[in-house]
Amino acid sequence: MQEIRQLSRFHKVGQGQFYSSSFYNVDSDEEIRYVIDCGADKPYLKSLNTEIDIYLQTYNKSSLHLLILSHLHYDHVSGLKKLLDGFKALETSVDYIIIPYIDDLMRIFLFAKYQEETLEEWFFEFLLQPVEFLKSYTFVKNVLIIHPSDNQSLKDDRILPSDYNNDFIHISRSIVTPSTSTSLKDINTPNVFHIKNTKISFYSLIELDFWYKQCNQDVLIKFKEALKGIDINKELENFTKKSKVYKQYLKLNKDINDTSLCVSITFNEHKLYRSRSYFHFNNTMGFLLKDDFLLNYKALKVNSFSKFKIDLRHSNDYELRQLGIYCNTPNLFNKSYGYLFTGDINLSPNKNGTISSTFESFTNHYLSKSGNIGIIVVPHHGSEKNWDVRLLNYFNDPFFVISSGIKNKYRHPDFSVVNDLYNTGWAWANNEISFNHGLVLYFK
Repeated sequence: MQEIRQLSRFHKVGQGQFYSSSFYNVDSDEEIRYVIDCGADKPYLKSLNTEIDIYLQTYNKSSLHLLILSHLHYDHVSGLKKLLDGFKALETSVDYIIIPYIDDLMRIFLFAKYQEETLEEWFFEFLLQPVEFLKSYTFVKNVLIIHPSDNQSLKDDRILPSDYNNDFIHISRSIVTPSTSTSLKDINTPNVFHIKNTKISFYSLIELDFWYKQCNQDVLIKFKEALKGIDINKELENFTKKSKVYKQYLKLNKDINDTSLCVSITFNEHKLYRSRSYFHFNNTMGFLLKDDFLLNYKALKVNSFSKFKIDLRHSNDYELRQLGIYCNTPNLFNKSYGYLFTGDINLSPNKNGTISSTFESFTNHYLSKSGNIGIIVVPHHGSEKNWDVRLLNYFNDPFFVISSGIKNKYRHPDFSVVNDLYNTGWAWANNEISFNHGLVLYFK
C-alpha cells in the first residue's frame, strides 16, 4: 500500500491564476511540488506578491519539480520573475518549466497588445524571447515546449537524454523538431525540448495529460500580411505607439483569448482503493458548508444563506456577485478528485449554435478521463465568450472553480456562466479568498 497526500491551493490573487500543489509519498518520504501559472492583472499585483512571498516561505532548498505556464498573457505570468527570483535567493532549483509553443508572430502580436498598458520591462523581454528569459535562470534544469498535437508538420526524431527521467517522475512523449520555417534558435540547446502528446506521471499513480491547440490563425494571417515590408527587428528595438507594427495591430480584431495549454491531473483508479478529502477557504472565511452558500460576512454583513441563494439564482445585480459569494453542492464531495485546468481556452459555440471544433477536440481528448475529473477550472475566469454549457454533459457532476478578481474591469465571472454552474456547484477564488483542497489517497 502507498499513501499519498496532496495539498492544493488556488491562491487569492484576483484577476489571474496562481495554483500550487504538492504530492507527498508517505512511504518513500518523497515530495513533488508543482505550480500552474503565477500571475494577476495589474490592479491585483499586491495580492499576488503577498501570495508568492507566503508560498516561498514553505521552501527549504527543496526543488520545484514542475512550473506550468498555460499561456503568456500578463495575468497568468506577471509573478513569474518574482517567483523565479525567490527560488534563486533560496538556492533551490526548478526541474521542469513547461510552456506552450507560441510562434514569433503571435508573440509580436502580444507585444503590441500590451503596449496599451504600462508594464514591467522584463515582461516584454519574456514575450519576445521566452526561452532565452527562462534559460537566464541557471537553476532551471529543463524547458519543455509543447506543440499542438494536431500539427502534422513536426517530425518525431528528437531523443531525450537517458537521465531525463528519475525514479518517481516519468514523461511519455513524442519529441518533435520544428519545421524549417521556424526561427526558434534554441533547438540544439541541451536543456530545451520541443515535444507534443505529453503525459507526465508521478509514482506511476498520478498522471498529468496535456492538450494544446493554438488560437484561430485568421487574425494572425492578416497581421502577417500587414507586416510585409516592415523591418520588424528595427521596430521592436524602438517600439512606441507610433510604430508601424502597433498601427497594424490596432486595425485587427484583438480579442483572441483562446490560446492555452490545458492539463488534467488524475489518479490511477485501478489502484486507488480509499481516499479522504477536505475543502476550505482561508481563515477569514471559515470552512465550506455542505449544501449552503459561504458568504464573506465582513463584506455582506448578513447571515442568511437562503436569501442570497435566491438572489444569486435570479438577480442581475452584478455587485452582489462581486462581494464574494460562493455556492456549494454535494458534488463538491464527489468521489472523483482529478483536476482539469483550462487556461483561457475558447470553448464557445459556433455562430449557428453548434459545438466548435476546439470544443470537440478538447472533449474528445479528455473523454477517457471524464469520470476521474471532479474539479474543473472554468475557462478565462468565467467569461461567457469562452464558455459552452454543454461541457457539463461530458463530465460526471464536477465541481467548478472560477479564478477572477473582485470588481474586475472585465466583469468576470459572467452571470450567465454562474447560472449554468448553479446546480453542479462552483467556488470563486479571488483576491480576498483562496480555495484549498486536501487529499489523502491510499493505493494498492
